Amino acid sequence: MDARRSTPGCGGCSPRLHHQADRRDAPEIQGIVDDFLDRMTAHPAPADLVAEFALPVPSLVICLLLGVPYADHGYFQQRSSTLLSNLSPVEDVRRARDELVDYLRDLADRKRLEPDDRIVSRLVEREDLDSGEIARMSMLLLIAGHETTANMTALSTLALLRDPSS
Repeated sequence: MDARRSTPGCGGCSPRLHHQADRRDAPEIQGIVDDFLDRMTAHPAPADLVAEFALPVPSLVICLLLGVPYADHGYFQQRSSTLLSNLSPVEDVRRARDELVDYLRDLADRKRLEPDDRIVSRLVEREDLDSGEIARMSMLLLIAGHETTANMTALSTLALLRDPSS
């Protein structure tokens, strides 16, 4: 049995990803963060850190890293919000999941024709992954990356507010 086929992963692209996010993407990620901080502080206090910052920012950064075109960020963000909200009705979550998987499958097909240096294009280079597998891996990155980052942003802020010396 081919171990790469039985346990598909991002092994072929992970070293490249660390360098991308650390260097090249830093200004664009900072721009996303600054934009949401500006929006959050543009209206009278209080602001909702979770709704206005911790939830939307991670999915937009993940869009950038996956290679989702900027014009599609709104589509992606709406479905991600529905998918990741514990307040969304089950049918809405299923529909958002299915639409995102279809979108990511189509994105993988587009990256086969016009590759870039983002995650989906790196995964497309692997001959052992089809577009459906790439879509599911991208969904895993979205969910795991979003939940971890959103939760840590909120919890870290709470810890700092409770004990500014920490």
